[in-house]
Amino acid sequence: MQQTLSLPGYQILNALYQSAERLLVKATDEARGQTVLLKILRPGRNPHVEFARLKREAALVEQFKLNTVPQPLATFESNGMQVMVMEDFGTCTLQEFATHFPLPLPVFLNVAACITEAVGQLHQNGITHTRLHPGNILYDPKNQKVKILDLEMASLLSDESAGFINLYNVEKEIAYMAPEQSGRMNRRVDLRSNLYSLGCIFYEMLTGRPVFSAEN
Repeated sequence: MQQTLSLPGYQILNALYQSAERLLVKATDEARGQTVLLKILRPGRNPHVEFARLKREAALVEQFKLNTVPQPLATFESNGMQVMVMEDFGTCTLQEFATHFPLPLPVFLNVAACITEAVGQLHQNGITHTRLHPGNILYDPKNQKVKILDLEMASLLSDESAGFINLYNVEKEIAYMAPEQSGRMNRRVDLRSNLYSLGCIFYEMLTGRPVFSAEN
């Protein structure tokens, strides 16, 4: 990661999560002199649409004063990549922490309660996450705190869009998506879709394996 990714003004420290469409890395902001998180959308999709989504995420965090989401600091474009700079939080994603699954029951209950509280804050503001999975849940094992990433695709109860997902871009995430998010059930995606995702995540935390596993 450090050798293949370069962003002016930032020293990449380590990768926390990567998929076909995005990277999440920890980096040193040379201008601020502090460690930050960088969410980087890979080139190849409509850059104007992707940048607008990052700006929308920042606006949602500000509008609803969400404290269970890393606070955005800046958004910019570099070499075709859309980048959001966020406050640093935690040491890993829940996916990285999966090497410790299955969790002892007391640890599970604490972490699950923190995740539920974070999702609950979104729901209280009428926000459906639509992309909830272990890779976008930041975890601080020392303090047993969590924050949730990736609101750029979130939907509001007032939105007319259904929140369907292009399944070809989410190979690591599809196991946590509610069936209605495929767009094949003629059912609207709403807050209940997040409850399905939580169930899948909690199952894996308790058993050490995903609810569903398949080659395609």
